[in-house]
Amino acid sequence: MEDVLAYLELKNRYYEKFLNLTEKFLVGARQNRWEGLELFVDSRERILNIIRSFDFKIAQAFEAAKLDNQQIEFFRPQVKELMDRRDSLVSKIVSVDLDLMQHLEDVRSETIRDLKKTISVGQKIQSFEESESPEIRKQFKHTA
Repeated sequence: MEDVLAYLELKNRYYEKFLNLTEKFLVGARQNRWEGLELFVDSRERILNIIRSFDFKIAQAFEAAKLDNQQIEFFRPQVKELMDRRDSLVSKIVSVDLDLMQHLEDVRSETIRDLKKTISVGQKIQSFEESESPEIRKQFKHTA
């Protein structure tokens, strides 16, 4: 059962790493720093794979422990504490991920507004050029 507890502790450490990574990226994103996006995504994926591998190891270790009811009751508080910690970390991760997704949506919306404004200005310039008589355009070209 010591292996189960050790794996649960390690799993929580990787949840902490996942949370810290996401929080740091969110701080950079809020400062409009996106240069580490690919590394961020890759790192998160690697951490998630490690967390998944612990699930398998925990199941194997628990099955191999062959505990009786008294032993299960003895270890229950430790397991509960580790699982409560995991739940807390997961809740924080979800919250930070939602903040990050909202920030990405805000940036996307702002980009779309800027593009629409650029297109509108371009259309106004184009309509001005189309409305000019050839004589005015010649004069403008010669004075420029």
